[in-house]
Amino acid sequence: MIRSWLGKCRIEHPLCHQSNRLWSPTRLLDLGTGDMSDMKLCNRPSNSEPYIALSYCWGPPSGVIQTTKATIAHRKVSISYANLPVLFRDAIELTRALGIRFLWIDSLCIIQDDIEDWERESSVMAEVYSNSYLTIAATASTSPHTGLFGKRWTSTPLAPGESPGLRISRFWDVDNSAAHLHDAPLLSRAWAFQERLLAPYTLHFHAEELVWECRSGVQCECGTLVNSDNSSANPFAKINAGYLKTRFSLATEAIEKVWLSLVSEFCQLRLTYERDRLPALSGLASKLGGQVLGKYFAGVW
Repeated sequence: MIRSWLGKCRIEHPLCHQSNRLWSPTRLLDLGTGDMSDMKLCNRPSNSEPYIALSYCWGPPSGVIQTTKATIAHRKVSISYANLPVLFRDAIELTRALGIRFLWIDSLCIIQDDIEDWERESSVMAEVYSNSYLTIAATASTSPHTGLFGKRWTSTPLAPGESPGLRISRFWDVDNSAAHLHDAPLLSRAWAFQERLLAPYTLHFHAEELVWECRSGVQCECGTLVNSDNSSANPFAKINAGYLKTRFSLATEAIEKVWLSLVSEFCQLRLTYERDRLPALSGLASKLGGQVLGKYFAGVW
């Protein structure tokens, strides 16, 4: 199904393959081509190599495996698959199943206790997600210790004849994250907000089913959540993820309204460290700036 969604986007959606500029992050997890024993952290590979990015909730920072100044040399030699949390292992398995060798996970690809490295890498976060082959969103997971492939559930009784698909508002609107803290905690996180909107393709692993977001619409696994014409309705009545992905590809005179809607929702989202508020918004600002809004500085145009 994932390959089918990717293939449809690449063949049928002009907006979805507009951004094919070759770019690679400073570091990536090299998953190797054999068993998991040859996995390691590598410096920027060839720009022609596709990579997948992971978007997830950190949970308590002390519970997240990290690359530090003390561990980076060892990470470049080998990373133990068995010592990784279940979410990272699941992301690795999915990445390899899709035939992709490289994976970007922030806690491992950024030196977390090196302020200079963190500032440099956070400043290019927009490029990391915008240029990814696919972004895997662990939408139902509260931390790396909750995997992608858990048991499925639904909390809403079904009416006679109703499909067991997701309610549209959960993924179609981006201004309702507070209503879904229990079933989609990732949507309440500020860093994940820009990761979701900047990525050309986002695959959500929700407790009910898979949800696909691209620059042309939103689809779900059961087929009931489908919208592939974001331009037909008033785009500002309810700002939605599919529409916003489109806005990063097309210039518009109404971009000021998009920015106001983004900031309104963003200010309600959660951060582990409040000092990250502006850095977590900078990627979106970089994509919406230019001649329309002018020069951006610390949240102000």
